[in-house]
Amino acid sequence: MKKLFLCFVLISIMSSCASPNRALYDTANNLYGVNWTYINTMVIYPEVLYSDKITTAKQTRELVLHEGLISYEKMLHDARLIYGDSVTIANVRIYSEEFKTKWFGRNSDVQALVDVIYVTK
Repeated sequence: MKKLFLCFVLISIMSSCASPNRALYDTANNLYGVNWTYINTMVIYPEVLYSDKITTAKQTRELVLHEGLISYEKMLHDARLIYGDSVTIANVRIYSEEFKTKWFGRNSDVQALVDVIYVTK
């Protein structure tokens, strides 16, 4: 019984570390310390963004974007139009099918989430 309980606790800890929000906090804290505030998450769908490189949650995402569709600069420009010039993009989360199914459901159209934050000076 103790082994079963220990396994359950370990699995709970591991799954909580893999939450979609962890990458945002890891990246933003590394870049800005405590001088940032979460604003919103913009949803990107498959017809807009394509990527062939997925890196770990500990690192800022390195994206290879489909030519001419959207770029980091375009996402940042759109975020600043909506939320003002003081925001930046802390993290772009690209999901594998397995991870996307776990968090958003089997037939989810979500391709990526763009975390928009306000950076205080």
